[in-house]
Amino acid sequence: MLVCLAALTVVVEDSQAITAGFVGNAIHVNPDSRGAGRARRVRDWAVCSACKLYVLPGDPRASLAAEKLRDQLGECDVVFDAPATCNEASVFFGEDGRMELLREKEKAGAGFRSDLPDVLQNLCSSSTLQRDPLVKSLGKNVGRSLSIVDATGGFGHDSLRMACSGHNVTCLERDPVVYSFLADSRMEAKGGSLHLLNSEAMSWLRAAVEEDVKVDIVYLDPMFPSSKHKSALPKRRMQWLREYLGPSAAATPQAEQEELQQLLDAAKRVAKKVVIKRADDGPVVSNQKRI
Repeated sequence: MLVCLAALTVVVEDSQAITAGFVGNAIHVNPDSRGAGRARRVRDWAVCSACKLYVLPGDPRASLAAEKLRDQLGECDVVFDAPATCNEASVFFGEDGRMELLREKEKAGAGFRSDLPDVLQNLCSSSTLQRDPLVKSLGKNVGRSLSIVDATGGFGHDSLRMACSGHNVTCLERDPVVYSFLADSRMEAKGGSLHLLNSEAMSWLRAAVEEDVKVDIVYLDPMFPSSKHKSALPKRRMQWLREYLGPSAAATPQAEQEELQQLLDAAKRVAKKVVIKRADDGPVVSNQKRI
């Protein structure tokens, strides 16, 4: 089928799983089962690798965090200074190694950090979560925790909403910078299930098909634009993401549809149900059931 509040533990893991199936509550597959997974992931991330890293001088945690991210990115500039202003989308590792995303012309301290702890607090104290359209799309599963793969993790808000409704969520994010930003949220472990994996969605889904891994739901957010709100400025994190990816990452509507169809075809072979997020006036996905 295709359809368009408890505290939790956030588990951060990489994509080098050696077995398929469930390990703890995380859903692992082995993307390297044919020996080419690592090279494939590097190619997938190539468009996102140009990013300058600023590091607060004299802070060992900041230096360690920056070095770890640089190792993942490969070629990137590391500057041991708090920037007075940025010429491009950048990352600043400040006190205790906390990540801050800076847009062009922003200085250290003026960017934004992960807001997932605040989102978690609001969700756990909210009585409206069960009326959330995303939560409703998962279906009525009283007393049952679903296994869900958020194949397009992004900044993690949708994964968090699904996890707060009592489900086991594995959040896939392919980009090392965005993934590190997610992992930097440092939410307290209080029981529950949101697992972060640094993995590319199509690689994960193909490996899941090969290794016969099954889940209840695969969730996709292709970030379809709404024609009703073209003049509205996107949120700061989306502005940063557009600057970071740059114009070379822009795809034609046809290419985006083809990519979505490939993800959808693979997801249908892994999950009992696929949920796709789209605006009311967004492009129609074949055989969709609107809620």
